[in-house]
Amino acid sequence: MRSRLYVHLAWTTRDREPVLDAGLARFLCRFLRGTARKERAAILAMGLVQTHVHLLVELHPTTAVASLVKRLKGASSAVARTERHGLTGKRLYWAKGYNVQSVGVDQLERVRLYLAAQPVHHPLEVIAGWTGDTVDPNDRVGDAAPLRPPEGGGQKLIANSTDAGVPQTRRAKPRHELIRAFLPQTLLGPEVAEYI
Repeated sequence: MRSRLYVHLAWTTRDREPVLDAGLARFLCRFLRGTARKERAAILAMGLVQTHVHLLVELHPTTAVASLVKRLKGASSAVARTERHGLTGKRLYWAKGYNVQSVGVDQLERVRLYLAAQPVHHPLEVIAGWTGDTVDPNDRVGDAAPLRPPEGGGQKLIANSTDAGVPQTRRAKPRHELIRAFLPQTLLGPEVAEYI
């Protein structure tokens, strides 16, 4: 039987200290993906700002979320401090706890867009000098197919009449326009860029 288990994980730096810089962001992209693979998980997308991390993760059925997060947070903090990956000299410490939400297959693109749009959601916490996450679409768990947009073009997930139940007419500018203006298509990837 084939399983497709996806979660959206998020955690913050200790005291929401703006510690994450371009050096740490590049380190975290590589390190968190490698650590996840060892725990039988795959990080499909990552969204980082100076104070927190968002991950879209595919899990193997035997992977315990609590153990995975413990390894991701503990190991990344320890190695980043030991090897001094940060450009500012600030040491990386994570806050206690994390947020986890299950993600359905039909929600994957929407969550991926949300993670890519973290700089738009938190413009004062943008990581200077970091161009964003680079994703290997074949980094998957088990026999699951690579993450692709729905057949037939799918629906435009961000450009609908309401976004999270809030009519877009109440916003100065629709969120999909902010995302398109802020993030180049090369960063989002061609399969995501057509959805915004």
